[in-house]
Amino acid sequence: MFCQNCGAQLPDDARFCHECGAPTALVSAELTWEPPQRPAPVSVPVADPPVGVYVQADPEGDAIFALAPNVMTTLGSARGKRSNIVLAPRMDVHRAAATFEAVLEGRGFHRTDYRGESIWKKGIGMMTAMQYVRLRVRGNLLGVSAWVMIGVGSADFCEMPLTGVVAVIPKKSLEDSLNAARAAIGC
Repeated sequence: MFCQNCGAQLPDDARFCHECGAPTALVSAELTWEPPQRPAPVSVPVADPPVGVYVQADPEGDAIFALAPNVMTTLGSARGKRSNIVLAPRMDVHRAAATFEAVLEGRGFHRTDYRGESIWKKGIGMMTAMQYVRLRVRGNLLGVSAWVMIGVGSADFCEMPLTGVVAVIPKKSLEDSLNAARAAIGC
């Protein structure tokens, strides 16, 4: 073997040139780094989804999430009209939803089922309008629907958005609750 720097003849196992001190090809080979080999990916068979599990369409939710963020808009529902707003919280959307719900709970709302929807409700309808809030999460957005209804006990009539003069005091109370929850999540 010969030195690549000065050309001196070297023994085959020399690591450095005895003439100029330059490293030989053996040292260069030891210093060459190669990334470790990664094992080949293993394919894992995926089981078919369980029979009978279907995703239900939510046309009302689709309409809500088509709204511009932070603009309260009235949309029709199956039983009247609701006020809707889409929020883009600065925190994790699931944490924002939990914070929003905690504010509602602190203001006297309780979680209940309303015609197959999981909602937050306040009031029983005797001499006051019942207040309702429904939350939906899609991606990093939080959709909020709010409405009031005048009724007696569990008998209710028509969903009303937060606009108009009928039930203006409960509507204002519900709007105040929504604004407090929005402030809590930074929207």
